[in-house]
Amino acid sequence: MGDRRLTAQARVRRLEVLTTNGAIVNPSDDVRVETDLAIADAEFSGDPRALWEAWTTRSVYTYLLGDLETSIVEQRSALEAVGKLDDDRLMLETQAGLLTMALVGSSPATEVVAIAEDLRRRAATFPPTRGESLRLAAPAEAMLGRFDDARRHIAESLAIGEDLRRPWDVMHILLDSSWVERLAGDLAAAERACRRALEIVDRLGDRTLHAFGAARLAVVLVAVGRFEEALPFIASGESVPGITNRSRMIGARARIRASTGDVDAREDLARMLEPLATTGFMNVKTDALAIVTPRRATWQRRSTCASEKRTSFSPSRCAPASGRSASRGMCPRSAAGGLSR
Repeated sequence: MGDRRLTAQARVRRLEVLTTNGAIVNPSDDVRVETDLAIADAEFSGDPRALWEAWTTRSVYTYLLGDLETSIVEQRSALEAVGKLDDDRLMLETQAGLLTMALVGSSPATEVVAIAEDLRRRAATFPPTRGESLRLAAPAEAMLGRFDDARRHIAESLAIGEDLRRPWDVMHILLDSSWVERLAGDLAAAERACRRALEIVDRLGDRTLHAFGAARLAVVLVAVGRFEEALPFIASGESVPGITNRSRMIGARARIRASTGDVDAREDLARMLEPLATTGFMNVKTDALAIVTPRRATWQRRSTCASEKRTSFSPSRCAPASGRSASRGMCPRSAAGGLSR
């Protein structure tokens, strides 16, 4: 039992290194086989924590490739494993991963805020997860036009991350702050937040996170019409083609193409935007489309995310067998750093 448990955990550690190096976002047989083997080893060992690590790592991989529906199923398998550990902290962390998926997926912003508030209440004695719930609630609040609430959530989340000295958390908080400020129309503040985040990422040496941060900065630069300055950041964002990077960089390049005014631009835009048609990352897709049509950005996000009736998350649907309500989680390393959105 012990050997298979350790083998499963060793496989997970290797995949964490691939994530840091930007190499895991690749639909290769090697990565998929490695996650399959980690799950098999963990199941054979009977160790719930090893099984949690294996399933959350697989969920992250699937998420980054862009299959949100399957990633949610895998995350719920991780949630089931956590239910056997009697570990409230780990349960809350895992539920926060599902909250991330609600934010990027088809859940209305009002429902994301409600899930985040429930998680925040239950995480009162667990500051990292409380900070995560505040951070994830902020963009949803901004989608609803509640910018003061969104900024308060960001400020409190940032204070927690800095107090705990968790640079991965701080980086994600700053990038979500940039999302809030873009929705509020303060692009200068959005740019400052992105550049602060990239300074942190450069010290950490994480290629995947650098690409994520560069993609967010590229979006801001495109929004203010600084296309030439945006191009290297777009290239950096595309270098690790996770789903949220891909979606936003499609929008950024389409906006630049549209700005040329060429006769063929409309046909080119249709072709460029076609990959967004089938993604389950509804809120991220809407954000990408808003990049192309900036004058409608705030209206698009608020109307799409707050009003459309779609399949959505609820605490009861995310609940594990123990009956506790759910909302979060990720692979062992990204439980501290969060999923890219």
